This record gives sequence, C-alpha cells and structure tokens, in this order.
Amino acid sequence: MLEEYIERIKPYVIDLFKNDSSGHDISHLIRTMKIAINICDKENGDKIIVGIAAFLHDIHRIMQNETGKFVSPKDSLPKVREILSHTDLSENIINRICYCIQYHENYNWNGNNVKDINALILQDADNLDAIGAIGIGRTFSYGELIIF
Repeated sequence: MLEEYIERIKPYVIDLFKNDSSGHDISHLIRTMKIAINICDKENGDKIIVGIAAFLHDIHRIMQNETGKFVSPKDSLPKVREILSHTDLSENIINRICYCIQYHENYNWNGNNVKDINALILQDADNLDAIGAIGIGRTFSYGELIIF
C-alpha cells in the first residue's frame, strides 16, 4: 500500500527536488524513508504515515533554497497537502503525516519533546541518514569550506 502512494506522489517530489544541491535531494528522501520503515518494524510505527512523511519531509528545504530565507517545516505543509491531494488518503492520515513533517526538526531536551511515535521515528531516520559514511560524504559535498 505504501508503495502505491509513493508511486503516485513520486513525480511531484522528483520535480521539486530535481535541482537540489544542498544534500537534501531525492536520494536522501528515499534513504530516510527506508530507514524510517525499518524503525517502524521495531517501534510499531505506522508505515504509511512515516513512509510518506519521510518522503516529503524536506520540502521546506527546497522552498528555503528558492527564497534564500529560513523556511520552517510547518511552512511547507500547504505544498505537502497539495501533493497529497493526488492520493485518496483520508484527511486524518494527511493530518498525521503533516504533524510528523512539522515536528521532525523539533528537539527539546527538557522533557517536553514530541511524543508521537511516528514523528519520533522520522526524526531518528533523518538523523541516522546524516551520520556515518553517507553523512560525512554529504557534509563534504554540500558544506561550505571554511578556512581560518
């Protein structure tokens, strides 16, 4: 079922991310989605919600690249909803996907963290893609060289 939804929205996502040069490209989205689905198996997350949220979680990065100004994940939700309008997902499921996207970068170490397991799975999957060999490669490829 997840695969059918991804195939339906994939052309819109590929079109959005085709010119990305920040490291938040389609490959990152697919890797993050695969990691998230694997975590779902262990943590009893909802694969459809987490998988779709992972596939759409960095739309705010594209908007930010276009405007040159900070764009929060929350600001990308109208575009996310537009893409999801090409599916037959219920409004409840779309709201839950949007919640995950909105809060996937919300870190708070005082105990008031996001409590939704699906949003937490997306956070972890996104962070896991940023570490290890791939993360180091992304850092060197897309980071700025600073010489002191």
